[in-house]
Amino acid sequence: MNREKLKELGLTDEQIESVMAEHGKTVNKLKSSKSDDKIAQLEEENKSLKTNIKDFKATIKTLEANGADNEELKKTLDEYKEKLAASEKQRTDQLKKHTITNALKDAGGKDLDYLIFKLGDLELQKDGTIKDLDNLVKDLKEKMPNQFEIESDIPNGATWFDNSLNKGESVNAQDQLGQMFENALG
Repeated sequence: MNREKLKELGLTDEQIESVMAEHGKTVNKLKSSKSDDKIAQLEEENKSLKTNIKDFKATIKTLEANGADNEELKKTLDEYKEKLAASEKQRTDQLKKHTITNALKDAGGKDLDYLIFKLGDLELQKDGTIKDLDNLVKDLKEKMPNQFEIESDIPNGATWFDNSLNKGESVNAQDQLGQMFENALG
């Protein structure tokens, strides 16, 4: 929504300010929605996983340097390698979900968890992106339009209703007035 479109609709500057203020309230409400909370949670988990991976790698290097002959150290080393692999997989899965969530949110998705489920299992590329994600989201938006916000030129707060005047058919006003006059006279 922008001021130029509202001007074109014939609104005064005062009305435009009012509409923009209401629109701003709506935008701020949406920013603090559940989706933002999920993204913040995913980012926090990502930081934690990065720290775990870094710690695991440091521990593995220390164990390898301190004693390759000791059987107990080898066992501990193997355990840390398994933990490292699990943490890296968890971080990759989390990064994939974060990328998909952002793409769906940007497209106006409503129920992000359901939409992620409908996209199915997607593969994360080495550069942290998902191949052809934009087209996948576009296809999903076409198949399931009710799961996405509708982009509209209707000003925020405006309502449209059907006034049932001849079901949209054009009417000659003189004929209609004449008919009403005849009905009134009996």
